[in-house]
Amino acid sequence: MKKITLRIASLLAVLALLSALAVPATAAKPEFMLALGDSITTGYGLDGYAETDPYECASYTNIVAEALGLEAKSAYVNKAVNGATSADLLKLLPDVENYLGYADLVVVTIGGNDLLGAVPLVATAIAGKSITSLEGSIEVLSAATPAQFASLSNNTNFQTKIGAVLTKYAVNLASIAAVIKQNAPTARVIFVKQYNPMKNVPGFGEFGNFADTLIASINSSIETVCATSGFEVLDAPSVIDVNAAALTNMPNYDIHPNADGHKEIAKLLTEYLNTVPFTPETEPVTEPETEPVTEPVTEAETTEAPATETEGQLEAPGCMSSVSSAVIVIASIAAFAVFKKKEN
Repeated sequence: MKKITLRIASLLAVLALLSALAVPATAAKPEFMLALGDSITTGYGLDGYAETDPYECASYTNIVAEALGLEAKSAYVNKAVNGATSADLLKLLPDVENYLGYADLVVVTIGGNDLLGAVPLVATAIAGKSITSLEGSIEVLSAATPAQFASLSNNTNFQTKIGAVLTKYAVNLASIAAVIKQNAPTARVIFVKQYNPMKNVPGFGEFGNFADTLIASINSSIETVCATSGFEVLDAPSVIDVNAAALTNMPNYDIHPNADGHKEIAKLLTEYLNTVPFTPETEPVTEPETEPVTEPVTEAETTEAPATETEGQLEAPGCMSSVSSAVIVIASIAAFAVFKKKEN
């Protein structure tokens, strides 16, 4: 009897030790949520939205924060900025380092405005003349034929310019991830993939299909950076692209999700948080190599010397190496090339 008792006691002691050594999965409910990015995350265009107070509208982050029981401005802070590009977010990060230090959940949307900045490049290549406004670009591209879009794959000047845009985004995104990783090393970080607001929306012709090409490249960069950094990806296109006409304001030439679109993204994120377990890392993904990058890549830098600048920008602690830097940029450009090939 004593032997049995001793064996049970020994077994319990071993189990207790193993439990103490194990890293428990983080509960679905975080204590502090930080939202970063652009106007999709601010809730631009929704009822109750105000630029000075993004907490009153039913944006997807506001809905999720409420579902998690996180009080706005104390346990949930939204630092997204209307019109922000990847370069803008990179510049902003030093100002939110304190919030990153508190956050155990960080949600990011960035890339839509990088793409919008490239739309005039596409329109100019199609029209054969300079098109600078977004409105003029949409007018040209909505009327363009499949043959005109297909011709872009042989337009060397266009390929160079659009390649610079995609490379700049990939490099900046990697730098953003490096800064977040350093300042919130154990936080759950989720990047939201870009949806296509023109997907099957009447009136946009082949432009909606061509947009898939550019968006695929942006999303490829997001997936690559997140995989390298130990971050996660939320597949917003899976809920928006299937019914973009009803879930965005694109019928009114506005790319933002409408109230129903925000509800769908919020539902997707809430279900993801509740069903996908997360174990915080106790160490960086890789050993620190350099100081984190805080300077965004400019168009001139990417155009004049993409290889050199890429290697320098992407060396960052706990996240990037020169090898992974090349992978990120190549993945971005490769996605664009593959989708262009499919169109031909």
